[in-house]
Amino acid sequence: MPVVDMLREVAKESSMEVFEIAANRPIESVWEDTQKALNSVIANDVLAQNWKLLESVSEKDAKKYVSFCANEMVEGCDPEKLLEDQELGEDERPSNCISKAELTFVSGTKVNVSYERTFGKSHFKETRVWSHTQDGWKMVHFFRTPVTQGEN
Repeated sequence: MPVVDMLREVAKESSMEVFEIAANRPIESVWEDTQKALNSVIANDVLAQNWKLLESVSEKDAKKYVSFCANEMVEGCDPEKLLEDQELGEDERPSNCISKAELTFVSGTKVNVSYERTFGKSHFKETRVWSHTQDGWKMVHFFRTPVTQGEN
């Protein structure tokens, strides 16, 4: 049984997806379709990691939060302090209510995830930069900017 047939059978009973890309076309077309298929897999992986990271912030789980960060981002830092930096204070608790999400592929191993998030009565745009490492997708940079009324 050819491998692709076996993969199709496995896909029927799992969340795995098999992409079929016709190779009897110009190489540019084949590459474009291949890149689209791979980008959808990458997007799913990065967004899943981003959501788990946000959950770790909501759960105030510093150890879990740090596990989503690249080593160079957390080396020599207090995990509890890093987690505190994700919040704005007691009355401004972050919510996992996200809007205007955008995903930008910087390269095959770098992806930016941006979205707006509410903290109490304040709205912010957060951007997290993810990089694929030997340990999987890790956040390598984070920044937050206020969203003014006119931008909503």
